[in-house]
Amino acid sequence: MAVFQRKFSAAVLACLLLCGCTTPERAAQLAAKSETEKKTEYQQAVQAQPARSQALETFLAAAEQLEAMGITGQEERLLLTKLGERELSQLAAGQIPEHLDLLALPHAWPERMERYLALLAKYPDLSLQEVVTWVNTGLDTPFYTDEELVEEPENLRVLANKYHALPEDYVPQLVDMDDRYTAAKGAQLQPMANLAFMRMADAAARDGIRLFNVSAYRSYAIQEIIYNNYVAASGQAYADTYSARPGHSEHQTGLALDVNTASELDGFENTKTYAWLQEHCADYGFILRYPQGKTSITGYAFEPWHYRYLGVEEAKACQASGLTYDQYVASQPVKGPYAPPAVYVGSRAPKELSDAALAVDGVSYVPASLLAQAMDWSWAQGSGMELVISGQDIRIQLLSDSLLLVNGIPAVLDQPVFLLDGEIMVPVEAMAKVIGMECSQAANGTLYLSGQVSAFPVTLGL
Repeated sequence: MAVFQRKFSAAVLACLLLCGCTTPERAAQLAAKSETEKKTEYQQAVQAQPARSQALETFLAAAEQLEAMGITGQEERLLLTKLGERELSQLAAGQIPEHLDLLALPHAWPERMERYLALLAKYPDLSLQEVVTWVNTGLDTPFYTDEELVEEPENLRVLANKYHALPEDYVPQLVDMDDRYTAAKGAQLQPMANLAFMRMADAAARDGIRLFNVSAYRSYAIQEIIYNNYVAASGQAYADTYSARPGHSEHQTGLALDVNTASELDGFENTKTYAWLQEHCADYGFILRYPQGKTSITGYAFEPWHYRYLGVEEAKACQASGLTYDQYVASQPVKGPYAPPAVYVGSRAPKELSDAALAVDGVSYVPASLLAQAMDWSWAQGSGMELVISGQDIRIQLLSDSLLLVNGIPAVLDQPVFLLDGEIMVPVEAMAKVIGMECSQAANGTLYLSGQVSAFPVTLGL
């Protein structure tokens, strides 16, 4: 990108000559130079800016093609994380990579492409959306096959089902349930789930409805005993329709409980209590986990008593989708293997920018607007690459794709910024270096931008 063509005053040119310098002493030295010397040094500084790599040029050409196809915004960002060098080069050359229509779906995983295509060949009448959701749920394989071990069992959104197993030794943080809210002595739940259930039970009581727990947390060992007893009594095939194998039970998460009953003989679905739960459970962060008519998806018969805590926002979203939790998780947007590491900004209560981050040629980028918001700075973007970011102690003005004015003092970024779908993307580590913040990387690749910006001297700006 060409440097902005502007006429500079002597004072501003003197400032521009300070590339890489942040001291007023250096500014005073340069102020004594002739206009010719200043212009010469400025041109040298401009020429010293890093050129765009071929990888970045290819990336941007591919992005331009996607935007011309109407793929923009978050859909474009997610797709770009899934495309390898070959696919990006094809797009940059105006060619459509194979199966781009499938990859363009936000919830499509590149590594599952063969499974998507196999299911589509078997059921050609299915929509691409249905194919991806079906495979992501695991339903293209029999239950309890192709199992995955849950990597983050402590995550509030953890999915434990017939395809995802909890570690045998996993025990969540637990609290004892108040005797007023449980018929099972010694019952336990995770703290958030326990508090939410008490609030829900109290609200129900105000409406003349009594809610209480009959089965909450179960360890792997207890679930193993329960399951084996059912198998002995009913046979494995039938037991699998109403009891989870050890490691696959939601009860082991400490986020699920059976409310008032655990027997289909009680006809709980025909009670006012059940009706109240269907209307209000999501308001307290719970969902009905195994709905009626969804056995082919969940693997379990209808359990009107089994509720799972997700948190209010997630529970309402899941309920509104009309999907089982298995399908809801399967339909969430995913980044591909070329996605950047997670990016957090701030020392206290760090803000995550990962959803908007991109990796290009091994460099992590985030939108300038989101970076400014995370720092509680204001920002203004004009046409093209015009950008000004300012906070209490700092003012950053973009002069070109690599040259900045930081409190009036020029600095050169190690990697250039670029424009994506009308939004300026800035390199995280290079920006941290320019403004004097710390950028550390955890063992898992996560980037943390923290600390205070350097105390830059304020000089004349443009």
